[in-house]
Amino acid sequence: MMKIMFILTEIIGHLSKSKSKTSINSTVDFILRGIYMLSFKHYLLEGTRPFNPLSIGDLRKDENRPAAFVKKVADGLPFQTTEFTNVIVDLSELDKVKEFMTADDGKFPLTRTSITVKTSEGELSIPKSFLKTPSFGGKGQGSGTSKEDAAMKDFNEKLNAILVKEKLGQISLSINGRKVDVSLMVKTEGKYQGKEPKSDMTLVDAQGDPQAYISHKAGRTAKDYQQYGGLSYKQYAANKDVQKFMKAVLAEEPKGLSSGQSFFRKIKDKQLVKEAVFGPEYGGKPSISNVDEFHLGNMSLVGSGDGPYKITSTHKGNNGDMPKGEFEAYYFIRYQARRGAARAGGVTVPNARVGIFPKAKIVGTSKEI
Repeated sequence: MMKIMFILTEIIGHLSKSKSKTSINSTVDFILRGIYMLSFKHYLLEGTRPFNPLSIGDLRKDENRPAAFVKKVADGLPFQTTEFTNVIVDLSELDKVKEFMTADDGKFPLTRTSITVKTSEGELSIPKSFLKTPSFGGKGQGSGTSKEDAAMKDFNEKLNAILVKEKLGQISLSINGRKVDVSLMVKTEGKYQGKEPKSDMTLVDAQGDPQAYISHKAGRTAKDYQQYGGLSYKQYAANKDVQKFMKAVLAEEPKGLSSGQSFFRKIKDKQLVKEAVFGPEYGGKPSISNVDEFHLGNMSLVGSGDGPYKITSTHKGNNGDMPKGEFEAYYFIRYQARRGAARAGGVTVPNARVGIFPKAKIVGTSKEI
């Protein structure tokens, strides 16, 4: 923080002396160099944490990661290597990196597995010579909501491009059977029953007032979901469908689950499924716990002029849609001793974690009950 304050103080001092156009241009250049210094120091700090080697699978998992890699090369920012050194990829390799990071059809996933590039420390192989730092999904500062932050940044850049082109302060968006004015996407704030809300992102108008709510997951397939939702909300304590599943598990394993065990069952309660997908307040007005849409992967806007536009993504669900195929909702309970016990429907199963998951997340060794 002291270093940041020093740079800002230097910038302010430089500005106070700026009187001519030449001086102003010099000031802009000075500020940009100051920002670069801060960025450089930030990336160097990534190296103080232990990260795993970067793999082609890591890059394929989220379309924001190849884009982040290309941007770092273009901006001349340092990467962490498996030798725990900081390297900068030679700018002459930018086109080669761009080609590698894009599949033949211009879409995800990447079709090649590695390339060799010139760096400040000699030739290195992408991806195996580089570390999986937060920019590419590494644990630590870049885990958690960083994927949503990246998707939100990508969406806002696309939205802003439309606003600039059309010379507008906001656009009309068609969502969940209504039209709303949208100027920006922001991170959703608030809690529901003391837990994080279903909504990850909120669309606001030019006045900053909330207009619509989005649930978002990074990735491209149903397997990229962690789960649709848990079963600990108060309204599920007396849910008969939940109780039947939990009692069936307990009948199979009265003492709780053992290592490697898991059970699943298709959910019959459609209201429960929709609450898991869109939020526990499903059926009411749109809110942080009753989202308008859910999206998988990066989002884009389709439309023209001032709208109305629609949001598209790799996989989209409108409020009220029932998930199908690999996205179909199932109860899934698995062994997980460190969580203590799974509690749902007034029933407790020791050594387990339970929730509502997409069909694609159920492992082949699971038992249907």
